[in-house]
This record gives sequence, structure tokens and C-alpha cells, in this order.
Amino acid sequence: MPSHHPTTREQLIDAGIRLFREGRATILRSLTAGTVAEEAGFHRQTFYRHWETQCDYVADLMEAVFAISPPDDKRPLLPDPPATSFAERLRATARKEADRLWEDPRGAVRIGLLAMGQLTDGRPRELAEAFYLDSVQQLESSLEDILAEAGRRPTPPLTVQDVARAVRAQITGFVVEAAFSGEQRRARQLFDVMLVEVVCGLTEPVEQPVEPAC
Repeated sequence: MPSHHPTTREQLIDAGIRLFREGRATILRSLTAGTVAEEAGFHRQTFYRHWETQCDYVADLMEAVFAISPPDDKRPLLPDPPATSFAERLRATARKEADRLWEDPRGAVRIGLLAMGQLTDGRPRELAEAFYLDSVQQLESSLEDILAEAGRRPTPPLTVQDVARAVRAQITGFVVEAAFSGEQRRARQLFDVMLVEVVCGLTEPVEQPVEPAC
């Protein structure tokens, strides 16, 4: 199958993501047509063939950053999990999601948008919420299996979704801490410890039914 060659529009969007990620555009309004076009290797006029204004470009940039993969492209966070301890399985699942976010060049843009207060209302907020809920649902599916095999359940009135939200918060915290501190290894150590503490604090062993006396 031939590889996909990015369109001019896609190359211009990718250029904006690189500029943002590398700190060369600390404020969205500084993503000028000329700067974006130059980064992508095009003339400024090429930018205006696709967008009338910079605001239009920024809107599409946000759409790309918070794009949700089609269902067919999704894979379980922990396919064929090995028979290990509850803590190890939990860490392995969360690490996969954390690594995916860390390695995704769009992740830095999401963090930046949040830090800059760009996701408080309107379409940006809708995009961010949809992206967040999708990731929580994926975690929820994995956690259901992990908790069931470990003989644990969310402490009432909590649900598996509540636990998934807490895990997602830990993952987000790790990505932000690693990004701002520059110490990914230290951030991961803290993440591994806190993750198990949080999940154990939100769940309890399932009570085994008492066998009737003969």
C-alpha cells in the first residue's frame, strides 16, 4: 500500500504544531501566515489559499490537535496482558497511554492551549471535552478487566468511570510535570507510586459470598 503523502494543508497544520511545540509561537496569535508558511516551506500566499484569516487557521489547528482516531484505528491499551500483579498491570496500562500522549507532537499543543486559557468555551472546549471523554472511555474498558481479575471494585458510590477519570488525571499530571520540569524519569517515578495509591484508595476487595454450612 502506498504511503500517504501529506497535502499542502496538512503540511501547514503540521508546521503550526511544530512552531507551538518548539516554543517559537508562545501565543496563538503569533502564528502568522508568513511564519507558518515559511516553516512548511511555502510562500505566504499559499497560506491564504487555504485560510482567509489567522483565526480560521487556529480553529483548524485546534481541530487537528484534538482529533479523535477512527474506531478502526484504535487498539486496546494493553493487548494480551501478561499474568502479572495488579500493580504491574495497572502501571503497564497507564504507561502505554502516558507514553502515547508524551510521544504525540500534538500533546505539547494541548498542554499549551490549556495553560493559555484557550479551552474555556466555544468550539475549543467542545473539542477538548470530546477528546478527554474518548480517552476516559478507553481507560475505563481496560480498568474493568484489571479490577475484575484482581478481585477489586470501585468503592460505592464510585464507578469504574470515576476510577478511569482519576487515572486519566494522573496521566495528565505526569505529562505536564515531565514537560515543565524537564525530568521525565523523576516524573515517571512519582507517577508509578501515586497511580497505585490512587486506584487502591478508590477501590476495595470484592466480598466473597459465604458458603452455606452443610
